[in-house]
Amino acid sequence: MEVVLNLDKERTFRLDLNALCRIREHYPSLNDVGAALQAGDPNVIRVLLWGGLAGEDPKLTPEKVGQLVTIDKLEEITALLAQVAQAMAGKKSSLKGVH
Repeated sequence: MEVVLNLDKERTFRLDLNALCRIREHYPSLNDVGAALQAGDPNVIRVLLWGGLAGEDPKLTPEKVGQLVTIDKLEEITALLAQVAQAMAGKKSSLKGVH
């Protein structure tokens, strides 16, 4: 799953095996990711984005990703990550622009 995001520049969010491993460094149970996202935990937003973006830019940190997401982009990012959480849970996703 790949989605191009316009943050500080165009960045490709890619949910692959390496991204899942990066996410699990912070959330050992992937089931906890969906619950944390539903609860509106800002840490899970940062970690999910970082997990998917760090493959393209290994210098990124969760904190740097947090700086890239401004409040005006938060609703769009949260909607994307809800779909990502569904995909991680094994549900079909209908992301627009996914390759």
